[in-house]
Amino acid sequence: YDSALKAAVEDLKYARGPTARQIADAALAHLAHIGDQAARYADTWGELWAMLLYASKHLRLARRDAYAAVTPCLLRALSTTASLFNEKQEQGCAGTAELARIAASTFDNVLMERKIVDEHIGRSFVQWLTTCCAKLERASKEVEEGIGSGAVRVLTLGNSSAIRTAILHALTTIPTLVLNVTILEARSKTEGAQMAHQILMSWSDRTRLSVHVVSCSAMRAAARDIDVMLLGAEQISSKGAVRNKTGTLAAVQCARMLNAGVAVVVLSDMDKIAAPGAEIGASMRRNPHADPATMNILEGKTGIEWISAGLVDAYVTEKGIVNVGEIKVLARELGELEEYIFGRK
Repeated sequence: YDSALKAAVEDLKYARGPTARQIADAALAHLAHIGDQAARYADTWGELWAMLLYASKHLRLARRDAYAAVTPCLLRALSTTASLFNEKQEQGCAGTAELARIAASTFDNVLMERKIVDEHIGRSFVQWLTTCCAKLERASKEVEEGIGSGAVRVLTLGNSSAIRTAILHALTTIPTLVLNVTILEARSKTEGAQMAHQILMSWSDRTRLSVHVVSCSAMRAAARDIDVMLLGAEQISSKGAVRNKTGTLAAVQCARMLNAGVAVVVLSDMDKIAAPGAEIGASMRRNPHADPATMNILEGKTGIEWISAGLVDAYVTEKGIVNVGEIKVLARELGELEEYIFGRK
């Protein structure tokens, strides 16, 4: 058990390249293996549960840059496992080996669900496009009257799997949709170029899709005449502020300033929503009333900033379109779940 936990923490700590979501998936997969090892030593279900909690606390602390993604993933998996454990105990005494199998099966199911999160976000994005996007409503009329191409002009930055999937799902689902996508290249890692390549390799009809990559130094020009700005999220605060790579805030402000009707839309899975007070780690806990959107603390990781909820028009998740009020409720529920599973901070 100890060796398995140590190896898992080391693997997460020194992994290079994976996204925060992939690290969360890896942490949950490690926890399933550690649970199997724990079952060999635990004599009661209480001991097994304590060993799972101990391992979970270490796994979520293995990577500071992925803490926000790992914590809700483990919490929800453990919450489901706890319910199943309790059901088994009510039905009669179950051995630790059987309980370990229940935990492993639960973790596998959660991992399978997480693999299709982007597809569900894509469906929610189509819902937003067809019900809330003013440009889409005008597009067919523009074509009929010969006053425009009817294309929905989209600005984004970085390389988000949720945004890629949403764009492709929208093109597949809405046969009349034409998209003109501009991707800001904000880093030396060529994330924008990679995203453009992945989208174009997955969609061959160039009459309905054009993709351009523009340097962030030309942000003002790129942000002119757009209809929708799509953002990913590394984290969403309990107040609706969005934590994302540096350059996002400037791009949003440019888009707002240059386009009166632009819609700023965040595409994110619900596990990115943080519990109250957990948004910016220790600095936030020292000042629990601070607003992360105004503080823009980098948390020791370069290239991160906060975008105020007031600059966001819609949050599109795998569960549908949510507003700031709903985010506050979800954040509070996550905080209560964290206290229930891990105890008071």
